[in-house]
Amino acid sequence: MVAISPKQIATTNSTNIIDVLVKNAPGMTAVKTGPNISKPFIHGLGYNRVLTLYDGIRQEGQQYGDEHGLEVDDYNIDRAEVVKGPASLLYGSDAIAGVISLFPALPRAKDGKIHGQLTSEYQSNNNLIGNGLRIGFSNRHWLFALRGSYRMAKNYRNPIDGRVYLTNFNVANFSALAGYSSAKGHTYINFTLYDNHQGIPDGSRDSLTRQFTHQVFEGEEDVITQRPLVTEKMLNSYKVQDLSQHIQHYRAYVKSFYRVGNGTIDAVLGGQQNIRREFAHPTMPKQAGMFMRLNTLNYSLRYNAPEWKNIRFSVGMNGMLQQNKNEDATDFPIPDYRLADGGFYLFA
Repeated sequence: MVAISPKQIATTNSTNIIDVLVKNAPGMTAVKTGPNISKPFIHGLGYNRVLTLYDGIRQEGQQYGDEHGLEVDDYNIDRAEVVKGPASLLYGSDAIAGVISLFPALPRAKDGKIHGQLTSEYQSNNNLIGNGLRIGFSNRHWLFALRGSYRMAKNYRNPIDGRVYLTNFNVANFSALAGYSSAKGHTYINFTLYDNHQGIPDGSRDSLTRQFTHQVFEGEEDVITQRPLVTEKMLNSYKVQDLSQHIQHYRAYVKSFYRVGNGTIDAVLGGQQNIRREFAHPTMPKQAGMFMRLNTLNYSLRYNAPEWKNIRFSVGMNGMLQQNKNEDATDFPIPDYRLADGGFYLFA
């Protein structure tokens, strides 16, 4: 296991949390689409072979595709852990390659005062402007936190093309936390909201000038060699064009950890909804080409027995209930389905 500290996260220059982990965890790589989408790979395996956890909750958001990034607030990740190698016993069959655990920041002072942290950044390559704010309160028993962030970026540059069309994006995040703790343990209730607009680069270019072109027609009328050139105004803009994707992710969960005798018990119950829309029709910009709604209920219960003759035992169960539904769209890459997943384990 590789642990990435808050200092490493804060001092690593990158545009998303997965790229931060790649730079700090040997054996981990990423497949990127523009600066805002990075798919984690561990020892060459990725997609549904790498399990991502957010505060112990499985991250479920159409993770099968190259174009699908991680729906988390990059400014609110305090620390992370990367488990390399099979971890399917404790985490399920998706953890064949390993597990990435992301832990959000929690108020720690316990002095009964309100503390805040403001993060601002600017990156010159794509003129990224980012701001994040955390406000937290904690005392002996109670803690509360509000967190929000907003990032926007123009199309990024490379040495060959200059600005690369349809790589701009804007992302908004909000989360709220309430918790109670005692000498025997704690219970947290958390809610997060993620909203992302970003372009879908297709790389079409003019054959003579090698400048980027953009699609204005569809079907037989879309002759790729006759597409108009992308203007300098379109390249140098924060505005995300019509051919784009809109991803929303909502999450609410309850997490508890308590000492029971000489052992401990922890439980997690959470629900999340991922809404993904891709707009790929230039003649009908409001008509989604893909529109999927993924609802997931996660549950986990584990008892950690006291150590006996240098052996530690854990027994537990975990799983999820899931429903994928296609809404008003023209393409259906993943069919509607329902999934019920569960398992028991004994670990020593």
